[in-house]
Amino acid sequence: MTPQTHSAPPMMAVLDRHLISIHGPDTHTFLQALITQDMSLLRTQKAVYSLLLSPQGRFLFDFFLINHHEGLLLDVARTRSDELLHTLKRYCLRSRVTFEDVSSSYDVVALFSPHPFGSCVSSSELSAFRAAVTAPQERVCFEDPRLPALGVRMVAPKGWQSAAGEHASKNGPLVSQATYQRHQLSLGVADTSSMEPGKAIPLEYGLHHLYGIAEQKGCYLGQELIARTLHRGQIHKSVFPALCEKGQPQRGQSVVCGAGEAAASVIDVHQDIALIRGPVLRLNEIVKHEGRLFFDRDAGKGVLTPAISAWMQKP
Repeated sequence: MTPQTHSAPPMMAVLDRHLISIHGPDTHTFLQALITQDMSLLRTQKAVYSLLLSPQGRFLFDFFLINHHEGLLLDVARTRSDELLHTLKRYCLRSRVTFEDVSSSYDVVALFSPHPFGSCVSSSELSAFRAAVTAPQERVCFEDPRLPALGVRMVAPKGWQSAAGEHASKNGPLVSQATYQRHQLSLGVADTSSMEPGKAIPLEYGLHHLYGIAEQKGCYLGQELIARTLHRGQIHKSVFPALCEKGQPQRGQSVVCGAGEAAASVIDVHQDIALIRGPVLRLNEIVKHEGRLFFDRDAGKGVLTPAISAWMQKP
């Protein structure tokens, strides 16, 4: 499927996230030795996307680090925040770093434009997203560092909606988080909940292409597996978005090709979009030549149309 450029009106969604304030003289040094991202990027960027891995190089957490006043804000999925905070404190030892949960004071908001499946963000939308980065002083707005089509993220004090009633008319209506999650999956971007902690291999979810891993960085927790895999170029599996043409699969369900052979498994579903994971070469062939995958085939219920997002085709 060849992506077509498409313009769509913007929308806003309040996301189910927690914010942890991190500050102290050793903050950057502490995180530099621990996470996959290069902390020096925050000298010139408002925010970065990063991971914290197990010592074996498996996925544990993904999050955003955002410059905020004299320290940082860590934006993480609510369901993973307590465990991440516990993990950070365990590694902190004698580092002069302080952590504080400030989720009760702020909302995390996404500004984005959903598209028909297989289309891509237009240049006019990118310009509108960049304009939205200019916000009142008490808010922090930044382009999503993973992918331009994911739009803009905003950290705003609670009550921002009533304090700026004109914001909705300028930047679009407020929609549910499910609408944003569908948009994210349609781009082939895995949600935190799609990746099993301690087992998922980040490269199989394309997190290096989404700027979550600084490939030239020195030591960090779990680096050995990542560096070895990138050096050898041996990434055998990947994720693909798929439109649910008929029926809706369940997480963990297997999907097959036209010949009835297993091709992938479903790792996430939102509305009419599924995210599937399977062998890269096999799924590429299916997308290019067959175009369809099936589930509940005996009952004739399930048909998926997979696609290859442009960002997945990076070398």
